[in-house]
Amino acid sequence: MNPGGDFGKRELSPALRSRFTEIWVPSIVDVSDIGLVLSKTLCSIPRNITPITPTGEKVWIQGSMMEYFDWFNNDLCRNPNST
Repeated sequence: MNPGGDFGKRELSPALRSRFTEIWVPSIVDVSDIGLVLSKTLCSIPRNITPITPTGEKVWIQGSMMEYFDWFNNDLCRNPNST
């Protein structure tokens, strides 16, 4: 199992780190950004993997996931008494 925090983690060596491209991405502050990512991701699922109709169930799945994100960010993460 991985440690539950920064304990026991090490930085990559400069030789290994130089093989990757590092980018900085700001936090998502607009919910419509999440919706855009979800819609593009759901549309890219091959039809042989899932027989979801493009306009029906994918829209429902996207809406359900957006409601979950909203609940998680607003109700759960911002409430210090939540478990």
